[in-house]
Amino acid sequence: MTSIGIICFLERETIKHFTDNELQEYEYNFNELKNNNNYVKARGVLDNIDKFDAGFFGYNPSDANLTDPQHRIWLETTWHALENAGCDPYTYKGPIGVFAGGYINSYLLNNVLRDSKRLENFIRLRTAESFQVMTASDIAFLPTKTAYQFNLKGPALNIQTACSTSLVSIIEACKSLYSFEADICIAGGVCILTPQETGYIFQEGAIPSPDGHCRPFDAEAKGTVFSNGVGVVVLKRLDDAIDDKDNIIAVVDGWALNNDGNKKVSFTAPSVDGQKEAILAAHSFAGISAEQIGYIETHGTATKLGDPIEIAALTQAFSRSTDKKQFCGIGSVKSNIGHTDAAAGVASFIKACLIAKHKIIPPTLHYKSPNPFINFENSPFFVVDKLKKWESTNKLIIGVSSFGIGGTNAHLLLEEPPIISENKTALKSSSKTYILPFSAKSSFSLSKMKEDFKNLILNNNQIDIDNLAFTLWNGRTHMKYRSSVVLSDLIQQKLIFNDAVLNENLTSIAFMFPGQGAQYFQMGKSLYDENEDFKKIVDEGLELFKSETGQDLKQVLFNENISSTGENKLSETSFTQPALFIIEYALAKVLIDRGIVPSYFIGHSIGEYVAACLSEVFDFQSALRIVIKRGQLMQKMKGGKMFVAFTSFNKLQTISSNLFEIAAENAPENCTISFENEILMRLNCF
Repeated sequence: MTSIGIICFLERETIKHFTDNELQEYEYNFNELKNNNNYVKARGVLDNIDKFDAGFFGYNPSDANLTDPQHRIWLETTWHALENAGCDPYTYKGPIGVFAGGYINSYLLNNVLRDSKRLENFIRLRTAESFQVMTASDIAFLPTKTAYQFNLKGPALNIQTACSTSLVSIIEACKSLYSFEADICIAGGVCILTPQETGYIFQEGAIPSPDGHCRPFDAEAKGTVFSNGVGVVVLKRLDDAIDDKDNIIAVVDGWALNNDGNKKVSFTAPSVDGQKEAILAAHSFAGISAEQIGYIETHGTATKLGDPIEIAALTQAFSRSTDKKQFCGIGSVKSNIGHTDAAAGVASFIKACLIAKHKIIPPTLHYKSPNPFINFENSPFFVVDKLKKWESTNKLIIGVSSFGIGGTNAHLLLEEPPIISENKTALKSSSKTYILPFSAKSSFSLSKMKEDFKNLILNNNQIDIDNLAFTLWNGRTHMKYRSSVVLSDLIQQKLIFNDAVLNENLTSIAFMFPGQGAQYFQMGKSLYDENEDFKKIVDEGLELFKSETGQDLKQVLFNENISSTGENKLSETSFTQPALFIIEYALAKVLIDRGIVPSYFIGHSIGEYVAACLSEVFDFQSALRIVIKRGQLMQKMKGGKMFVAFTSFNKLQTISSNLFEIAAENAPENCTISFENEILMRLNCF
């Protein structure tokens, strides 16, 4: 499995330490708490959880207000992850699955049900509104609401395993891909407690930190800091991702899930044996030995009990296959962001993916000296406390752990993305012309999008313009408000961006397809060379022509040597008609796939077959076979001519004298007549 899309919001240490003024506004009993020496004024928060692009997702204001921020932020983050992955869920032909979990519904308790009447309706009377409140709030509906919102047809499963929820979601998504239940999977988790701007009470021996900092594996580690967070990843089978030219961030090698059972101190306590067995099972499934692993992104909560147990489990698992000491780095993203509960596993996974992609391991913060209950010197591990580049010639393999209260253990192995050779085209050296399409659900959003892309392009001379154009065409949903930019170099880019005009008038479009006589040598050649979608359709037609006739239409249509020697056969009907049909059909399909969808098709002669095929009267193969046979039959006829006669159909009928046929009545005073070559001189008499 491979990760092709990631979205998560991380900085350095993101724990916020509140001022008294901030807490005075949100902490309802702050005046009592502020004199408590154990009250810690810190928490990990997310910006703008009160904001939601309701119109984008089709929510009215009332529904948006009812909806838990976990649902709202999850939907927005999922959309960004899909765009990051270049996946349009509305047009993707295969099943897309979603595996996700969240935290308790504090918004329901603190905001929605504060009204006593609504509380009574929800708890006791079970009115219709209470059902609406439930579906808007209950985290159980998170995956199915995602499937409904984005028209996803694969599995949609709610995962709840406490702190390991989101890594379990990722593993279940990998299983779904592995079994071909889905072709793409969305996975992750979200944890948003409201109000955010609150502290907590430190208690000796409990999980929270006494000072609002999380110090995994350090001698001063005394607990974690609970935070809000959200993370979403998009997963696909590796072969499919390569075929689809996706941006592969990392490759998942293997995974394992288990539970501790009851062989431990308490229900909430971790277990060395449970964690060890999960790690060993993941190694076995992936076919990877401990010595191949260069880094472990640990669960790393910085608790007195949790950290020593985790390192003991890792050490026992690694010792099964190696005696080497301190060769594998470890770290924990919780030193940066705190413990995001249901989103903790996906945060660790995302960090590991980015390490694999860039081969740079960031330091674990606040680490000064080792926890005295952890013997790192006699273990395979060392804490990465400084920025570390992966300089080994061996590929970078990373383990990711996430362990939930209640005993559900998850361990996953991933590695750096494969090296795929491709021709890079730097913007300044490009000789090609590109059309970049933009679309949005409002004119304001469209303008903002174009401005963002303009800044991206102008500030990055090495941007891969081929990939940019490909993703905008194939990996974006084409929405109501649209614009496009023609791009060939930086100077032209500036002009066209500045001169772009938004036309809000919706007009009907018709596609018109000409008949024989419109052909010319190398028609469609530049598009064939530059547009893979067009080339794929044309090649399919050319291959069918060759299998039906034994002749190479591609040579006739595109080969310069044939033209230069005067041997171009494109004027022969048996080649002309199939060539026109293939080129016209391919061009129309490319335009339709680009969102230019006509209301009408109209065709003349061969063009009628194209119009009929696009209207699904025939499939492409059947229509082309008819056109091939038509061209062959017409090629066998005696040579002839066609003229336009600027007179009426009735007058032509009176003078034809069997010299010609009236081939078409184009207009009241415009007809097409056809005749054999030897009749031409006799017609001159008229």
